[in-house]
Amino acid sequence: MPTPTSNRVVVYLQDQSQNGLLPQCYQNLTAINLSSFHFGFDGPTPYIHLNNNVPSDPMFHTLWTNMASAQQNGVLLFAMLGGAGGAYTELFQNYSTFYPILKQMLITYRFDGVDLDIEEFVSPADLQMLISDLRRDFPSNFYITAAPVAMALKTGSDPLAGGLNWSHFKQNIDWFNVQFYSGYGSLSSTSDFNEIVAQGYPANQILGGALTNPSNGGGYVNISQVMYTLQALETQYGSIGGAMGWEFFNANNSGEQQDPVGWAQDMATAVRKNPSSSPA
Repeated sequence: MPTPTSNRVVVYLQDQSQNGLLPQCYQNLTAINLSSFHFGFDGPTPYIHLNNNVPSDPMFHTLWTNMASAQQNGVLLFAMLGGAGGAYTELFQNYSTFYPILKQMLITYRFDGVDLDIEEFVSPADLQMLISDLRRDFPSNFYITAAPVAMALKTGSDPLAGGLNWSHFKQNIDWFNVQFYSGYGSLSSTSDFNEIVAQGYPANQILGGALTNPSNGGGYVNISQVMYTLQALETQYGSIGGAMGWEFFNANNSGEQQDPVGWAQDMATAVRKNPSSSPA
């Protein structure tokens, strides 16, 4: 599969209640970020879990079938590691134990990449170790992405990751699923995106990430406005990294109706993912 270098549409899938709609979105999606993976111990036994259950739990049988179907239709599958529930403290405190478990899980379920959503203190040395090990252990077409808040890239100091400076890692990150919400940035205009590019990040490495529904967090921007901003950025830069949404199950379309399929179509139009699409 050719490397997607711009105009991507990425969606996070945590609540799986609507993943049956995904087949209608395949042509409009670049990647699904399956959320969220964490580490823990069951007594003395270490394990990795997807939300609250191990990946092999029978409850995920339909999920894995659907994810394989998505991949067969050209959609990349990512394991989102971390998020609000944490993961990295446990990983790095027991790295020789947990990294092999992570590696095997990625192989077993045939992931195309990992999305690093760091919302806890992580040292630059530990992050570099993780990235280096993933690059060593997986083929060249295995992707590593990250999901910092917009403020982290604008200021050079990630407020959720102990001041981590992502500019030191941008050569090893395929793209950034940037969170332009929760008070750390906004897609109500092009200004925050432009400030990130002014810090030396290529426009085609930055995805404009927005909430798909006002119930998903603070700083919601209407989907029609998100589209307008992304289209303006596409015009300004020629092509940008694309669009990202948190999350799929209750995503609104540009008419502010809950419609995950419509959301994917609208985002593909906004970032011109498909050659037949044109800005509204």
